[in-house]
Amino acid sequence: MFTQFSILFAMGGKRARSPGLRSPTPRLSRSPSSITSADFLRMGDGVEKSHNDITNVLFCGFHFPASQNYTREYLKGYPFIKVDEVALDEVPNVIHRYHICVVKNRRFDATVIDKAVQMKLLMQFGVGLEGVDIEAATRCNIKVARIPGSSTGNAASCAEMAIYLILGLLRKQKEMDNAVKQKHLGVPVGEILLGKTVFILGFGAIGVDLAKRLRPFGVKILATKRSWTSMSLPPNASGAPNDEIDHLVDKKGGPENLYEFAGEADIVVTCLALNAATAGIVDGRFLSSMRKGSLLVNIARGGLLDYNAVHQHLQSGHLGGLAIDVAWTEPFDPEDPVLKFPNVLITPHVAGVTEYSYRTMAKVVGDCALQLHAGSPLTGAAIPQFGSKMNGYSKMGVSTGITTKLSSTDFSDLTFSLEPKEPTPVEAGVKIHDQRNGVILGRNCGSASQRFRDNGTTSLQNMVRRAFSMRKPSSAAGGYWRMHDTGDGDGEFVEQEQQQQEEVRSSRKKKGKLLRACKKLLGI
Repeated sequence: MFTQFSILFAMGGKRARSPGLRSPTPRLSRSPSSITSADFLRMGDGVEKSHNDITNVLFCGFHFPASQNYTREYLKGYPFIKVDEVALDEVPNVIHRYHICVVKNRRFDATVIDKAVQMKLLMQFGVGLEGVDIEAATRCNIKVARIPGSSTGNAASCAEMAIYLILGLLRKQKEMDNAVKQKHLGVPVGEILLGKTVFILGFGAIGVDLAKRLRPFGVKILATKRSWTSMSLPPNASGAPNDEIDHLVDKKGGPENLYEFAGEADIVVTCLALNAATAGIVDGRFLSSMRKGSLLVNIARGGLLDYNAVHQHLQSGHLGGLAIDVAWTEPFDPEDPVLKFPNVLITPHVAGVTEYSYRTMAKVVGDCALQLHAGSPLTGAAIPQFGSKMNGYSKMGVSTGITTKLSSTDFSDLTFSLEPKEPTPVEAGVKIHDQRNGVILGRNCGSASQRFRDNGTTSLQNMVRRAFSMRKPSSAAGGYWRMHDTGDGDGEFVEQEQQQQEEVRSSRKKKGKLLRACKKLLGI
């Protein structure tokens, strides 16, 4: 089985090209095959010399060690790619040596970014880029990317961890541990998941995967999402919107339904992205809205929870249990007062850390390094600008305060098709990011235009079709753009507002009428 990785980045101002990387060569579009060192010799003039250069990849910090270990293992056949890791506090001192940086849990502000004089790409080994000053990177002509959880197994891994934590709270994991130590049998008395109401706060990639896994437990599922239009749903295997995702949820809502759903749920699971609009969204008001004795699970970002409010509601007994895989500061202090409660569980940020997801993401990082080293084209079909809109959750009183537009560059034709190592990864790619939470633009190379060319139509018909098609021009036949959900946490924010979606639909109708009129006039 072969997979293709679409590389998409945010891009901005101008900066001198690093001498350590080659100049761009003609666009590369590969058929499914494995890449060998010899492939780089065929990528364009002068690339043969690139083997004398080293592309340096930096992983920030020693936490999440499998990220750099698996990436290094994937690239072991390419001596011209060097993978290093350094302590977090040493990053500013060495960042000038590197062309690619995997930020992990290191914050990258303008001060650090300005020192990255050779940097071409800042990326996350996963989805969260809240610690990166994307505006500063854009000014320095540094691409910024993340790896979507829905296509690497990361979302599935996080969803499974959420269920693990839910069951741990229901079955009173800490009390069971104590019972074993004290040689007691038949205690504690746990609870059952069957019949419970679960509120998924943020119905992005993780939320969707969680709902799929919760269904067999016989629960009622509530979920909030900024937009429930089919345009916002993740694509299915054919690349078309998957409207069946709607059926995973018993009751759908938006930001205005947060407190209502919190009051109906036995269990709340946070799956939101962390940004200015969602920071501290689970605050005193939210927790007070929850049923007395209900459970709270966080597998997204620690900053979504208000620490003082959580501690207060645990102490009062209103919050029946807390399970977190992410904390307010990491590594979290094992002596923190929150962890003293018997109904609190914590895991060391391992929800997405599985063999499957990490090897798949390591492959994406490795492919990015190979492409940049080869000097493959870093400009493709132009993408329209998308301005940052106020997030729907800002209606609760928190504003992002960002309206700047960033232009983006399409690298979806700049792909390699590789035969993956076991376990076979699913299709993976990298998402574009704007200054706030980012948008995802995925290329789907459908067969519609190919069928049109193959059914015996004339060149005139093709010309008319192209003139009034909504598809974007590109070197990849049949390529077209579709706006997807920005799942993060995998979050769940769609970059286009309802008004923009309505404008798109209206435009399509008008162009459809015009196309039909032209066909009728031409006798097609």
